[in-house]
Amino acid sequence: MRTYFKCVVSFICIIGFLLTFSPKIALGRDYAKQLSDPKDLPGCEVDIKTMYVKDDRNSIYFKTESWKNWDLEDNRVIMFLIYINTLNTDDSKDCRYGLGVMEIDGVYVSALLDLDREEMLDIQEESGFTHGSPNCILTVRKSTIDLKSARFSFWAAVLLDTGDDLDADIAPDGDDLCHYVPGPSTGEPELNVITKTLNFGQVQAKKTTFTNIEIANDGDGILTGTITSKNPEIIPSKRNIELDEYETVEIPIE
Repeated sequence: MRTYFKCVVSFICIIGFLLTFSPKIALGRDYAKQLSDPKDLPGCEVDIKTMYVKDDRNSIYFKTESWKNWDLEDNRVIMFLIYINTLNTDDSKDCRYGLGVMEIDGVYVSALLDLDREEMLDIQEESGFTHGSPNCILTVRKSTIDLKSARFSFWAAVLLDTGDDLDADIAPDGDDLCHYVPGPSTGEPELNVITKTLNFGQVQAKKTTFTNIEIANDGDGILTGTITSKNPEIIPSKRNIELDEYETVEIPIE
């Protein structure tokens, strides 16, 4: 079973610093179904059924459907957690970030934790939970977790206090993580050359120096293209590019 107690302890220890939000759900469009999970917490109404995810240039949105509702306190649920692996591997130990929600006296409290550094991060985005609703939304900014593409993996857990021990609903079941698969694109890719000028500094004769050019896909769909230079003295290290939606890359230029 995956290790999640470290994250629980860290969240509880820093509970005084968590950000609180008013319950609000703003269901977005273009969510893509990522996983389904069986009912496997007997007697608990909070149980992961289906997870949908979408992303845009700024954020990732996790919409999770419960088999009944997200009334955490009434069901003795300590926390709902989503572990994010920005390396996009199948190893849960590579999950650096924990996005979680607790309910305290009827108020939902959200937090984002850097598990490697054991410190809180600015969650920046409002999360959506409503008592009695089967749907909830957790949002995280890509810049906060240093994610520059749509490639990541994740897993989720509902942590239940049984009185004598902790029980958990893990999704997906097994040891593998869920790799995010974006839904179909509705728009066109859009090239954004972020670097407007190249500055190589002082270059000695017969010496080679490097600088970077930053390119982004600010639109939907995959952006493909070729980088060419009219100046034979300026050579891009990579000529063919392929960028996912909202992906940013730096390409060395010599």
